[in-house]
Amino acid sequence: MRKKINVYLFYLIKLFSFDCHVNKICIKLFGFIPFLKIKSDRFFVQTKNQFEVFSDAITISNVKKSKNKILIIEPNMKYHSECLSGYIKYFNDLGYKPDVILSYDNYNLQPFIRCNQLSFDTFPIYDYDSLIKLVEDKVFINGYKKILITTSIALSGDIFPAFFDNKKQIMSIIHSLKTIDSMNIKQATNNKCYVLSYFKNNTYPTINPHYFGEVLETQKNEEFVKFISVGRIQKDVKNYDMLVESIRDLIVRGYKNFEVVLIGWHGNMDFDDDVAKYINFKGKLSFDEMFLEMEDADFYLSLLDPNDEKQFEYSYDLATGSNQLVLAFKKPYLINEQFANAYKYSQENAIVYKENNLTEAMINAIEMKQDDYLKIQDNLRKLSQELYSLSIENIKEELND
Repeated sequence: MRKKINVYLFYLIKLFSFDCHVNKICIKLFGFIPFLKIKSDRFFVQTKNQFEVFSDAITISNVKKSKNKILIIEPNMKYHSECLSGYIKYFNDLGYKPDVILSYDNYNLQPFIRCNQLSFDTFPIYDYDSLIKLVEDKVFINGYKKILITTSIALSGDIFPAFFDNKKQIMSIIHSLKTIDSMNIKQATNNKCYVLSYFKNNTYPTINPHYFGEVLETQKNEEFVKFISVGRIQKDVKNYDMLVESIRDLIVRGYKNFEVVLIGWHGNMDFDDDVAKYINFKGKLSFDEMFLEMEDADFYLSLLDPNDEKQFEYSYDLATGSNQLVLAFKKPYLINEQFANAYKYSQENAIVYKENNLTEAMINAIEMKQDDYLKIQDNLRKLSQELYSLSIENIKEELND
């Protein structure tokens, strides 16, 4: 007798593919919204008018939907899915198994590759049109106790006004404080705004997602030190000129036992051969590959420059995603003091430098003894736990309203 497996039927938009694994089918969606899970030994999709199928999907999906369910939506089609596991963990720890909607592109990067201990259901979608159709259906949306939107509404086009019209209670993660005013978010009485990191004079509660699943907290390599930085490799985002000059300074001063790993898509950045051999471009990696690189590294480079007006916004308005990686993997942060103060870093849990004196900070890192390294890691655990406790209490308070 063939073993029954979980199979999903889908709202058809474009093409799709799927991979077969032992005892299950892992669907890689490319323009489908799952609307029915059944036990079957066969897989099929019957094509109908897309809006007719979608209407059927809403009806079927709510037959047995719990009124205590949580819906998490990541509306950004390309980025930010690495934060989803952190949000899921908070809800799991509070006794909820959330549904998670994210784009196919984000899903295909495998943000949950280390998350076997988490309990949730994922629903990848292809584009904004699919998401708009979903959130405009009151029957579907009202099947959830709370809805968490994990990226600023400014990045979501015209999708979320429908939520406000439905008067559904929404939790919004705001990546930029200026967004709250420019989008008139706080005027929606059913919307509660949260920020990723605590900045001075914040009037909004914090939810900081810095859990990526099971990760290794590794010690410092004694003989050869690896620095790492993750994110867009563009000069308007981080000060790479500062990095190049610091590498040149280190070479002149006799330091050659180090490497800088840069992860993320990048444009044309040419370096002289003497500097280039110390920089290892990895490009854009899957999350599993990136996590391995983080585990293998010793220190994390912020590369934020307070003298750059746009970058300085990360000290009071925008939240840098690097903070989550530092907290998760316990990698000592090399960070300018003006940004360090904004994210609660000090010499106790990071390597904080003044002005743009990155060279001395890197020398400090290279020469750091293992005992001092372990002390910084221990203090990073304390900061991580502090943010976890603050975040989960803020979520608990909202759920109890």
